[in-house]
Amino acid sequence: MTKYRVTGPKLTTTIANIFFAFAVAVLFSRCAFQQSDRLQRQGDANYMFSVRFLYRYFIFQDRLPDDPLSFISPGKLYQSVQEPYTMYLSPNVARAVLAGLETRMTALGVILTPGQTGQIVSDVHPSSPADKSGLAVGDTIISIDDVTLTNLPVERLARLLRGNVGTERDIVIGRITGRIEKTISLSSFLAPSVFVDSLTEAIAYIYISSFLSTSEGLKGTQREFAEALRASAWSSSLILDLRGNGGGELTQSVGVARELLSRGESIIRIVERVYDTSANVSFTRDTTYRASRDGIAKDREIVVLMNESTASGAELVIAALRDNRPDLVLVGGTTLGKARAQVLSITPNTSLARVTNAILLPTRGKPYDRAGIVPTVPISDRANTLRIATLLAQAGQQNTYPPAPASLRRIALIRMLYGPGLQAPLALYHKICLRTPE
Repeated sequence: MTKYRVTGPKLTTTIANIFFAFAVAVLFSRCAFQQSDRLQRQGDANYMFSVRFLYRYFIFQDRLPDDPLSFISPGKLYQSVQEPYTMYLSPNVARAVLAGLETRMTALGVILTPGQTGQIVSDVHPSSPADKSGLAVGDTIISIDDVTLTNLPVERLARLLRGNVGTERDIVIGRITGRIEKTISLSSFLAPSVFVDSLTEAIAYIYISSFLSTSEGLKGTQREFAEALRASAWSSSLILDLRGNGGGELTQSVGVARELLSRGESIIRIVERVYDTSANVSFTRDTTYRASRDGIAKDREIVVLMNESTASGAELVIAALRDNRPDLVLVGGTTLGKARAQVLSITPNTSLARVTNAILLPTRGKPYDRAGIVPTVPISDRANTLRIATLLAQAGQQNTYPPAPASLRRIALIRMLYGPGLQAPLALYHKICLRTPE
């Protein structure tokens, strides 16, 4: 039997051919897998919806990838545009974000003012546990869970007023008719987003926690703010507290700014990406929002309180005031610097697509995106910010009165209860689709 041996150049050629054939096989296999993955993604309604939503609305069109089907998931696709507020959120995270689109909270549901024997109820929120259990304005809450409320630190009082759904609080109430003991089970309710108080006989204080259309009584922040301005019509000066306000809805922010300006004055310029459903085409639109009428408080002197957590919709209001009110005083710290708006939509699998579709530009002042708005009166002493703002608001007034201690404690408790972390997340939502569009 004859035996053949491959040696020298023939052996080298044979091995090279084997490796070449293997490489070609791997390449074709990989291409086949990739093609299979692409076909699978093309057939995935959730993936394709996320692609369409991103490409229709994303304002920075030059950042969109050429091949949206080359990503393993919608999340990776959204990450690829490298824009910090454009995100694809899982169903669990989506539920938390959507919950932040309203002022719902779990607490007793009262506004309190310090009294001699406890905390006096100055307001009761509708449909709150306090309202359902019959607490009334003028009642004195003497103790909660055997803790006497007289001179109780604000932080501890806030913890007693809040809790989880179903938490029971044993409350002792003082009335003219005598003491009453109640056990109240905490539940959720829609809280206000605007709170009004008085600091002196000439200075009103208004705190806005967020800009939302779903708040107490389904009023929305804009309507609440208008009511607060009418309730404080006696004042010549206004301290507007936007500390910790992370934003909310664009329409509500624009509506609040409108109440502080004169007819025809510019509010904000918005360059946005919009989608025309009838023509199935997207385009960029440049719009300047203006005050359509004189605002309720157009003639009041305004001092704005702000800090590094003031962002988005709150910055829009400050920018509008800064552009039109040369007498405006800004007190506190430099704001976050978020001049971008997002659109939201639930996807077919109940995830949430959030896409930045607009850039906000002041009509006169310096752009503040990623830079923030700088205060005219920087303050590092946060504990005395409100007192300093009151002194600034009093400048030029003939009669000056110190802030009432009861008002300062009441305001501190309100900010503790309804402030950052309890309302909307950092955002400025331009359009919210709670039903999945095509």
